[in-house]
Amino acid sequence: MKNLHVSLSALRQSLLIGGAGMLVALSASALEIGPTVDIGEFLPLEPGTSWNMTGTATYSFLSFNVDIVVTTEAGGNMHGKSTSLIKLEANGSSFGQTARVIQEIQVSLDINNLYLHSRVGRVYFNGELDDEDIEVYLAPARILPRLITVGRRYPFTTESNRGNVEDSIVLESIESISTALGTVETIKLMAFTQDDVPVTLWLGRDVGYMKARVSTEANDLPLTVQATLTDTNCPWNPTEIEALWAETVNNGGGWRYAEWLGHFWAANAHSPWINHLGFRWAYCLGNAESLWVYLPGNGGWVWTSEGFYPAFYNSVNGHYLNYVLFPGSAWFWDWSTFGWVNLGI
Repeated sequence: MKNLHVSLSALRQSLLIGGAGMLVALSASALEIGPTVDIGEFLPLEPGTSWNMTGTATYSFLSFNVDIVVTTEAGGNMHGKSTSLIKLEANGSSFGQTARVIQEIQVSLDINNLYLHSRVGRVYFNGELDDEDIEVYLAPARILPRLITVGRRYPFTTESNRGNVEDSIVLESIESISTALGTVETIKLMAFTQDDVPVTLWLGRDVGYMKARVSTEANDLPLTVQATLTDTNCPWNPTEIEALWAETVNNGGGWRYAEWLGHFWAANAHSPWINHLGFRWAYCLGNAESLWVYLPGNGGWVWTSEGFYPAFYNSVNGHYLNYVLFPGSAWFWDWSTFGWVNLGI
């Protein structure tokens, strides 16, 4: 277990919550559109992973310290999908009064989307169940695409035993959070219902839960719980903020997918070396807007981009090339010689 002394930077935006029927006064359209990330790299779902947090809770005029534990377990099979169970449990006490808040959700993640299958919320005071909220969904709710973009709102509808509910999630920002072990790239997700923000999560790349805030009610009075990470058994290494392959889908086992570049293997999102499904090993510098690629062997440095690929510019001889995907082949069409050239090892 790693002890993390987390220091959060100030939040970029203040939230203005509207009345019933208004989703938010600060809408996603008011936010600056930013980078795109793979939610799978910020939401670890491996069974047996846990995160310990400490923080505070406020209820009416009371304020007390709380301990929060987030755990992931194998969920089961719902709506034809294998699910993961995420459980958040907060415990605190003040002046002889004890409080316990539990939120449980079952989710599934595939190559395209993140789905929500069920949600259970419970509030206990002095060991007695005070409030319970159970939602059983008739179909999985697609709550997020696999690739999400800063500043965008993702609306979704849950069809449950309580009727249809319109919700949405906003990726508000990417923040740099400093810990004793280094800097962690962290996304801030806000989950909206029709008139409030019940859950806000800060998720670190390859780390998971860095901070959580849960807002609910008990006895018609507001109850807010918030905490930051102190300890986790999730294996991770702090990484630099700028990730070369951040805007790609992580398919596991080192394999990634970019809609424009296709399938390739990379050790992590920051690795300059990739093993492309087609032209194999390459050393990459830059990003999707301007990518320099070094092809070992006969290739040397070539240039491409998301809008230019599968065309390349060969800086060695000034020729323009076109790549046609043949798995394991580094043959390019050279428009200067009107012939095929092998630039691979």
